Amino acid sequence: MDQARENRRRIYISLHAPQILAGLSSNPDMGEFSPNDLRRRAVEQAGALFDETEVLPRTSEARPIRDWTESNGIVFGWTFPITEPPYVGTPNDKDWPEYFTHWTPITEPADPSDL
Repeated sequence: MDQARENRRRIYISLHAPQILAGLSSNPDMGEFSPNDLRRRAVEQAGALFDETEVLPRTSEARPIRDWTESNGIVFGWTFPITEPPYVGTPNDKDWPEYFTHWTPITEPADPSDL
């Protein structure tokens, strides 16, 4: 697995495993498993979900911060290589991390009822 994909996989797991763990922990059928076993299962499930969704094409190329304007509004801020989740906001935000050097637009998804 290339390093960029592995980094995306780690980020995906760090974002989704806690939600999966909460679901597993609240399931009465999982009572016989230790907390470590539940965490391991949550990480495995999050990794499997990433592997299923990673086949989707990328929707945009990262743009340099210098290309951002007010008309772009709130965006995802990135640093490369990707080692952490994106910042959500604008480069004008007081807490915009200076080391986030690129941005991608946040696209509005289509309403599922329209599909």
